[in-house]
Amino acid sequence: MKSLIVYENHPYYVNFVPLGVPQFQGKRPVRATILAVGQAVTLGTSVSTWLYLSTKYGFPNGKVPTAEVQSARNFQQLEIGAGIAFLGLYAWGVYDAITHYQAQTRVKGDESLIPPELRQTTPKPPPKKTSFRLIPLLVPNGAGIGLTWEN
Repeated sequence: MKSLIVYENHPYYVNFVPLGVPQFQGKRPVRATILAVGQAVTLGTSVSTWLYLSTKYGFPNGKVPTAEVQSARNFQQLEIGAGIAFLGLYAWGVYDAITHYQAQTRVKGDESLIPPELRQTTPKPPPKKTSFRLIPLLVPNGAGIGLTWEN
């Protein structure tokens, strides 16, 4: 076990996956969680606002009533702002992943990686052979109990 060395490979393309995946791979859970939550919230806001606008007013050339123009414009600004925020967080995540990228990392190995024939296990001592027995005895004019004890 002392000489067992295990390396974990990290593919380069994972650096471009959103939602903090490369940071989780790099064993940086706080940064990964911040990126995952931020990207999920901004992407979800942008997509849900786009879906709301496209279903309410039609896609791609919908008609917006004059009374709702300002409201629709506000929703469009929210959609575009959230999309830009997502792209900014995504770019930051990719930059962070590439700057901290390691193709391989050394991890602690365990016994499951060693083939069974090479494992050094100490043999278990055989259990002590101790037994205690009660045996009924029948004789012509009575009965009794016989006790035996083996060690």
